[in-house]
Amino acid sequence: DNTLNIVVTSQSGSTKTYSVKVHRKSNDANLSSLSVSNYTISPAFSASTTSYTLTVPNATSSITVNASKSNTYASISGTGSKTLNVGSNTIKVTVTAEDGNTKAYTITVKRKGVDTITLSAKNTTYTGSMVAANTASATSGTSITYTYYSTTNCSGTALSGVPTNVGNYSVKAVSSGNGDYEAGSKCVTHTINKNTNNNLSSLSISGYSISPSFAAGTTSYTATTEASSVTVNAKTATSLATVTGTGSKTLSWGSNALNVIVTSQSGAMKTYKITVNNKRPTAPSLTGGSDNWVSTAPTIKVSSAGTAISGVKEYEYYKSTSSTAPTDSTTATGTTTTGEVTISDEGTTYIWYRTVSNNGFKSAWSSFQVTNLDTINTTFDSYEIKNLTSTGYDIYLYGVRSPGGVERVQFPTWTIYGGQDDLDYSWPTSSFCAGTNLGNGTWKY
Repeated sequence: DNTLNIVVTSQSGSTKTYSVKVHRKSNDANLSSLSVSNYTISPAFSASTTSYTLTVPNATSSITVNASKSNTYASISGTGSKTLNVGSNTIKVTVTAEDGNTKAYTITVKRKGVDTITLSAKNTTYTGSMVAANTASATSGTSITYTYYSTTNCSGTALSGVPTNVGNYSVKAVSSGNGDYEAGSKCVTHTINKNTNNNLSSLSISGYSISPSFAAGTTSYTATTEASSVTVNAKTATSLATVTGTGSKTLSWGSNALNVIVTSQSGAMKTYKITVNNKRPTAPSLTGGSDNWVSTAPTIKVSSAGTAISGVKEYEYYKSTSSTAPTDSTTATGTTTTGEVTISDEGTTYIWYRTVSNNGFKSAWSSFQVTNLDTINTTFDSYEIKNLTSTGYDIYLYGVRSPGGVERVQFPTWTIYGGQDDLDYSWPTSSFCAGTNLGNGTWKY
């Protein structure tokens, strides 16, 4: 304010003073202070600085702006409680000087958002190793850390790392946040189920092929073998499954069912079946024998070869004076690689063959061939007919002998049986025509 004094002096010399008070309006539009309750603006207040910033947490939904004027006659607007939106908020404090001059101070307040985490629950099958959570993302684009719990709601003591076993877990994803976002989190379930894989990755029989070629989805196979036992090999598609039915398997001749059973971690079972046709070598067919008596040693030959999966090595043969067939346990008389055996045994000989494979397996014995060989001259001293009647007679031979001994004596027999009137055609071999040995070289018929 300014005071102007006017002094009036009369003629008599007395004075009178008149005072005029002149007020010059101020143009001061400055603040002397600016602040936000409980927070510090940046930079520090200065009357000449008109722009400030402030960042508040997401929980702060409003602030109180405080300001004081530099000049008493100035006025202030824009102070007091201010509601904040998430993100940037511009708060203007305006100072109006006495003369109407104005000055604006601006505080840009950033209210942080809460990071939104996108993460889906995992429900998967155990594979034998760690099972990490699905990948999470944050609105802020910042890095994310994962914490696992043995509960399903992210409570309790956190695990030391990613789960490695079957179970019901939970996982919490937490972002690191940034200047615009506070760290966010999300909890989801993290379920690891028992593995249900009960497939094989390979299946084989050592030394033999199976058909069709192995495929995990094919469960029935066949194989042809020539063996007393085979080794079955199998490998599971996952180490979590178990398999039974592998290893050495004893075979019988013919069809053998071998089952390989795979059990998954969850208990689901799958059976792979191999039907093994274990083929025994087959016996050959023979020729060369005869019911007739011969004086030259006959040769028995193979007319139709025996067979064996591993190939035919040789034939074993068995000779006997009896037609009783040999058994599997019967010891062979000898072997032949050509398939031919010359029978030099005097008298009646029965012979059987069996095939021996390269693997040492033997077929059953073949049907027999019979030979009747007589190479030694047999003689007698005399004969006599006795007891002659109208219905028959007896014949006696005396001094019957042979260097190899006499097995039997056959008598040609005249018969009228069945209307015939000639010799019995079968007399050389028929038991009906065989004489009776009376001893000391005497035979009777």
